[in-house]
Amino acid sequence: MQFGLPKRQGFTLIELLVVIAIISILASILFPVFSRARAKARQTACLSNQNQLDKAIMMYIQDADESFPLTWVPGVGHYSATQCQWYDAIHEYTRNWEIDICPEIKIIDPGYGMNAALSGQSQGIMYDAAKKVVLIDFSDPTNPSATTGQCQVNWDPNYPGVRDLLLDNQYAKRHNGGYNVSFGDGHSKFQLPSSIDSPIYWDPATQS
Repeated sequence: MQFGLPKRQGFTLIELLVVIAIISILASILFPVFSRARAKARQTACLSNQNQLDKAIMMYIQDADESFPLTWVPGVGHYSATQCQWYDAIHEYTRNWEIDICPEIKIIDPGYGMNAALSGQSQGIMYDAAKKVVLIDFSDPTNPSATTGQCQVNWDPNYPGVRDLLLDNQYAKRHNGGYNVSFGDGHSKFQLPSSIDSPIYWDPATQS
């Protein structure tokens, strides 16, 4: 004869429902956290790509009589059948087409725009290079023809309509509502739109 409590056979339905409810609550809390962490990782990878491109432009300048590359010229390039773009001009310094593509929007390449005001300009005209935008997140996979080859960005408050409206779309402001931006002194960082909404950051000769 056996004494003591009877052996338990498993969970009751109520216990299972409680466990499922707890797991659902934890999932609803943790999944957004994981999603934000993945988005932050993509933003960091994008910033690294852009910084490498900015450094390559700086190397190009040293070998091109202190001049920035042209944003584009007629010809056949890696990304365009009608344009040789600044990507093509600096490729000998990067040797890597993959860094042209932002990991946040892999459906289009490339994913960055060069400040059109710097196209072919001498580096010597740049006042306070640490404030001057060289590269910025910029693209529109829904309308690739909306800008010149998806490779240059216009911003000039003195001429209404010149400022690229693509700077305001979700594909440009793809990292938490802001941009990764690279500057004329070779540094790169995340910026909110309001923090670069001035000719101080776009016109190379404008003084602060």
